[in-house]
Amino acid sequence: MTNAYRKFMKQQHMSEQAKQAFYYNLQRTGNHKKHSFIPKIAIVAACILILVSATVYAAENIFGISFVKVITGVTSNGQSGTGYEVTYPVFDNRPLSDFSEEIQRVDGYKLETYSTWQQAEKKLGITLVNNSFLQGEMLTKAYAYDLKEEGIYAPVHCYASYTGEDHQLYRAEIAAAYGYKNIHITIRTIVTCAHPAISQEEMQQMHGSSVIYKTENVEKITQEQYTAANGVKTTVVTVDQIGGKPTRYEAGFSANGASYRITVNGSRTGQDEEAKNTLIQILEGFVF
Repeated sequence: MTNAYRKFMKQQHMSEQAKQAFYYNLQRTGNHKKHSFIPKIAIVAACILILVSATVYAAENIFGISFVKVITGVTSNGQSGTGYEVTYPVFDNRPLSDFSEEIQRVDGYKLETYSTWQQAEKKLGITLVNNSFLQGEMLTKAYAYDLKEEGIYAPVHCYASYTGEDHQLYRAEIAAAYGYKNIHITIRTIVTCAHPAISQEEMQQMHGSSVIYKTENVEKITQEQYTAANGVKTTVVTVDQIGGKPTRYEAGFSANGASYRITVNGSRTGQDEEAKNTLIQILEGFVF
């Protein structure tokens, strides 16, 4: 438990898949029985309470998709301090039968890399992204994800992680990086399915996605609601960074039985308007 907790502390601002690996390993510590699951969830919750002593920075938005709060404790790479945490909860489940037969039977934690997003969707058995902008000719693949924690020592464009219990999937995540006119784009989706050993409340606690910014690196962080013509309702979070770093824009929403998180920023300062417009084009381009 001590080693697992230490590893969790180290990974607080690292990859989402590394965090999920911790959750899975913690759950399987000791006897592998369903009735022992809830106490282990309590242990995880206790760890989170130690790490995050929070006061609300901005009230949860009217759509309930994301919110920003100030946290104190371990905020980045095991370092103490104060930071802003942007959280994107997961709300919806999809039936297990929606997934491919191979993925349905995943047991434990599994990570795979792909050369395209479409390859990951084919393996998953579900089309999660139908977006005119993300299929545009000017969009290029970027190799941005560093998965050294998982033993992959070369940057990758796209990865998918799967987590199951007792030979049944309950969480899958796909993430990919792109470039567009010197604008950096990352998109991440999380989709879950009901599991007899895991309550819906526990699913939400474990499967939410979050990003932490240390206050010393942020000049200002704000959020606003946006409704696209296609019906997507989201919160756009704007992170004004200090030190000459470009402004970062994030948006999160739930649709199609999955959660989505999109991050956009320019490669240099002075591209704020172009970066935000790119995010809006992506949001407007979704078809469900």
